[in-house]
Amino acid sequence: MKYQLLLLLSLMLVSTLSVCHAQDISTDRTNRLAFGYVLYISEITTEPLQIAPGENGILKFNLENMGDRYIRDVRIELTLPIELAAYQDTSRKKIDYLAAGSTNPVTFKLIAIPNADEGVYKIPVNLKYLNPIGDERNENNTISLSIGSAPVLIAELKSSEIYSGNLLGNIKIKVINDNVGNVKFLKVNLEESPDYKIIGSNLDYIGDLNSDDFSEVSFKINIQSGKKSIVFPITLSYKDSLNRDYNQKLNINFNIPTAKEAGIKTSKAGFIIIILIIAVVAYFVYRKYIKSKLKNNKKALYSINSKI
Repeated sequence: MKYQLLLLLSLMLVSTLSVCHAQDISTDRTNRLAFGYVLYISEITTEPLQIAPGENGILKFNLENMGDRYIRDVRIELTLPIELAAYQDTSRKKIDYLAAGSTNPVTFKLIAIPNADEGVYKIPVNLKYLNPIGDERNENNTISLSIGSAPVLIAELKSSEIYSGNLLGNIKIKVINDNVGNVKFLKVNLEESPDYKIIGSNLDYIGDLNSDDFSEVSFKINIQSGKKSIVFPITLSYKDSLNRDYNQKLNINFNIPTAKEAGIKTSKAGFIIIILIIAVVAYFVYRKYIKSKLKNNKKALYSINSKI
């Protein structure tokens, strides 16, 4: 009887321990299933909006814990393309603790290499963190960053066939890309003006114009006003590397030169011919005058002789 009672107590103890262990396993499983992928990246910004080649900038975003439990040991790592590098910073950051529903700002200092091509670059972001029971989650996200700069074009008068003795001719305009950004689909439009008439087309197409490069366009015009100084208003239309449209208006001043200032040599032969023509005309006029005077003298003598 004594042994039976002891066996019964042992069985009851084993049963109780089994139930408790089963309950612990169920609770642990519930915690594991409830612990999902809870991190969310929001409010992604860069300062400046576009990082120019050779320049540095700041990448910012918020990391939000969207779950109902805290997380800890949050590790953030960027996989940067070869066109970007960490600048006075690292590509890894760590957050020790992030409460449920809370937000933590994350900042990376970056630099674009000087010969980086303009464009939009994808940056993989790896997130690793632990839940309260020590489970690790590994999340992969992708954000983007733009490398480039606003184009800066300048224009100047390259040459002209026009001078004070010749108001009809071609003008050449030189367009220069004075920045690190490339442009494409570049068109040059010469605007109308009461000071001149455009002979032919007022639009010339260049196409691509790379950084630190230039191209020339030509227009034929006829000066209509008597001004010695006029303005050529032009409009440059183009797209940058991100296909954003630009319309840039510029004024080119033009002082109409004299023939000498324009390097036009006047012919001495022409001057001599003019002198000869004047001399010939003067000779015939003088000859006619002499003949007329002699004729009048003869008439006077004839009249006197008749009276005698």
